[in-house]
Amino acid sequence: MLAIPPINCPPAAIEKLRALQDEVNSHATFEERKATAERLWSNRTDNRPFEAVKAALLTLCPNGYCCYCETNEPSPVEHIWPKSLYPERAFLWTNYLFSCHNCNSKHKLARWAIFRAAIGADFEQEASWAGTPISGDPVFLDLRAEDPQALIRLDFETFLFEADTTDLRECARVDYTINQVLKLNERGLDRAREFAYDGYCERLARLAELPTEKRAAKAQLFQGVPQRTVWKEMQRWHQRVPRLTALFSAAPEALTW
Repeated sequence: MLAIPPINCPPAAIEKLRALQDEVNSHATFEERKATAERLWSNRTDNRPFEAVKAALLTLCPNGYCCYCETNEPSPVEHIWPKSLYPERAFLWTNYLFSCHNCNSKHKLARWAIFRAAIGADFEQEASWAGTPISGDPVFLDLRAEDPQALIRLDFETFLFEADTTDLRECARVDYTINQVLKLNERGLDRAREFAYDGYCERLARLAELPTEKRAAKAQLFQGVPQRTVWKEMQRWHQRVPRLTALFSAAPEALTW
């Protein structure tokens, strides 16, 4: 997974989202806000401002694929903070990203967890809540607000994601997001990442065979394919992996692509 770069949504769409959120927030109780958010969200179909929202979100997808698994084409709009638990975020632009059906509807769903205290790694999951959701620091990684590469690295032998931190609290966040909720180390995604890695290496080898002045025109070969995170991890760790060290030494311009 990669951090989602900041981008402005068209002003008319933002104004529409703000009006809808104001309507949700106007209700006094959580149950009223939740019901209103669900009703308004269900009525968004064929709404021109929402088409603008989706078009903007599509530009944020890594190489055009699901922001979570980076294998499937994106389809549903994902609420990072679930709208059924946090209706006050149902129409916030910064709470949206594009994910695929599998990640959204089979794995993420309304899964959420909050740390029990300001310090420590103990957290409480939404399944144990009764009534109004609890407040506190979220466990799930928010790609619109933070960079997962600061906490996660790719193992180039197993092609599994693992924590790149010794902080117990952050390790808990990585495990919860990657393994417990999204299952990104399962579903054959490790093999998909290995396949992408081999493909990127082959492209790099072919690139190195070209005259230097012709290489820039080949940058598009590294775009528009699944597993953008694999490529960014290859760039990030190339000096620690002999195969990558040799490939990037032969084609150093690719480090900026």
